[in-house]
Amino acid sequence: MGRERLDVEVRTEAWEDAREALSAPLVIATTPAGATDALSGLVPERPATLFDVLYDPWPTELAARWSAYGGAVVSGLDLLVHQAVLQVEQMTGRRPAPLDAMRKAGEHALAER
Repeated sequence: MGRERLDVEVRTEAWEDAREALSAPLVIATTPAGATDALSGLVPERPATLFDVLYDPWPTELAARWSAYGGAVVSGLDLLVHQAVLQVEQMTGRRPAPLDAMRKAGEHALAER
Protein backbone atom coordinates (compact mmCIF):
# COMPACT_ATOMS: atom_id res chain seq x y z
CA MET A 1 0.00 0.00 0.00
CA GLY A 2 1.34 3.36 -0.94
CA ARG A 3 1.17 6.38 1.29
CA GLU A 4 -1.40 7.92 -1.07
CA ARG A 5 -3.75 5.00 -0.52
CA LEU A 6 -3.39 5.24 3.24
CA ASP A 7 -3.70 9.04 3.19
CA VAL A 8 -0.61 9.36 5.39
CA GLU A 9 1.95 12.07 4.82
CA VAL A 10 5.45 10.65 4.98
CA ARG A 11 8.31 13.10 5.13
CA THR A 12 11.97 12.24 5.02
CA GLU A 13 14.71 14.69 5.87
CA ALA A 14 18.46 14.88 5.43
CA TRP A 15 20.42 13.72 8.48
CA GLU A 16 21.81 17.24 8.80
CA ASP A 17 18.26 18.50 9.43
CA ALA A 18 17.59 16.10 12.30
CA ARG A 19 17.13 18.81 14.92
CA GLU A 20 13.94 20.02 13.23
CA ALA A 21 12.70 16.46 12.62
CA LEU A 22 13.02 15.61 16.33
CA SER A 23 10.18 18.06 17.01
CA ALA A 24 7.68 16.00 15.00
CA PRO A 25 4.73 14.42 16.83
CA LEU A 26 6.15 10.97 16.01
CA VAL A 27 9.82 10.21 15.36
CA ILE A 28 10.72 6.76 14.07
CA ALA A 29 14.35 5.69 14.33
CA THR A 30 15.25 2.69 12.19
CA THR A 31 19.02 3.12 12.13
CA PRO A 32 21.69 0.67 13.34
CA ALA A 33 22.92 0.72 16.94
CA GLY A 34 24.89 3.88 17.72
CA ALA A 35 23.76 5.81 14.65
CA THR A 36 21.46 8.14 16.62
CA ASP A 37 23.77 8.64 19.61
CA ALA A 38 24.85 12.06 18.33
CA LEU A 39 21.22 13.14 18.12
CA SER A 40 20.60 12.59 21.83
CA GLY A 41 21.93 16.07 22.57
CA LEU A 42 19.37 17.56 20.17
CA VAL A 43 16.23 16.19 21.84
CA PRO A 44 13.76 19.04 22.34
CA GLU A 45 12.79 20.05 25.87
CA ARG A 46 9.29 18.60 25.43
CA PRO A 47 9.54 15.69 23.00
CA ALA A 48 6.46 13.87 21.76
CA THR A 49 6.76 10.16 20.84
CA LEU A 50 9.83 8.21 19.74
CA PHE A 51 9.60 4.76 18.19
CA ASP A 52 13.15 3.40 18.25
CA VAL A 53 13.08 0.00 16.55
CA LEU A 54 16.22 -1.21 18.32
CA TYR A 55 15.93 -3.48 21.31
CA ASP A 56 19.58 -4.35 21.85
CA PRO A 57 21.33 -2.37 23.18
CA TRP A 58 18.52 -0.77 25.15
CA PRO A 59 17.92 1.94 25.85
CA THR A 60 19.72 3.74 23.09
CA GLU A 61 21.22 7.09 24.02
CA LEU A 62 18.46 8.78 22.05
CA ALA A 63 15.70 6.80 23.81
CA ALA A 64 17.21 7.43 27.24
CA ARG A 65 17.41 11.19 26.68
CA TRP A 66 13.95 11.24 25.11
CA SER A 67 12.47 9.48 28.14
CA ALA A 68 14.40 11.69 30.58
CA TYR A 69 12.78 14.73 28.94
CA GLY A 70 9.33 13.19 29.45
CA GLY A 71 8.69 11.93 25.94
CA ALA A 72 6.90 8.67 25.22
CA VAL A 73 9.20 5.91 23.96
CA VAL A 74 8.27 2.70 22.15
CA SER A 75 11.09 0.17 21.79
CA GLY A 76 11.91 -2.35 19.14
CA LEU A 77 11.06 -5.05 21.67
CA ASP A 78 7.45 -3.87 21.47
CA LEU A 79 7.57 -4.33 17.70
CA LEU A 80 9.26 -7.72 17.95
CA VAL A 81 6.80 -9.08 20.52
CA HIS A 82 3.72 -7.87 18.68
CA GLN A 83 5.00 -9.38 15.42
CA ALA A 84 5.56 -12.64 17.29
CA VAL A 85 2.05 -12.51 18.76
CA LEU A 86 0.52 -12.28 15.29
CA GLN A 87 2.71 -15.12 14.04
CA VAL A 88 1.83 -17.39 16.97
CA GLU A 89 -1.86 -16.70 16.46
CA GLN A 90 -1.61 -17.49 12.74
CA MET A 91 0.45 -20.64 13.18
CA THR A 92 -1.31 -22.11 16.20
CA GLY A 93 -4.81 -20.69 15.96
CA ARG A 94 -4.51 -19.77 19.65
CA ARG A 95 -6.15 -16.42 20.27
CA PRO A 96 -5.13 -14.41 22.03
CA ALA A 97 -1.49 -15.38 22.07
CA PRO A 98 0.15 -15.04 25.51
CA LEU A 99 1.42 -11.48 25.04
CA ASP A 100 2.63 -10.96 28.61
CA ALA A 101 4.52 -14.27 28.71
CA MET A 102 6.08 -13.59 25.33
CA ARG A 103 7.18 -10.10 26.39
CA LYS A 104 8.72 -11.47 29.61
CA ALA A 105 10.55 -14.14 27.59
CA GLY A 106 11.93 -11.44 25.29
CA GLU A 107 13.02 -9.29 28.21
CA HIS A 108 14.65 -12.31 29.86
CA ALA A 109 16.51 -13.26 26.67
CA LEU A 110 17.83 -9.72 26.30
CA ALA A 111 18.90 -9.56 29.95
CA GLU A 112 20.93 -12.76 29.44
CA ARG A 113 23.06 -11.14 26.73
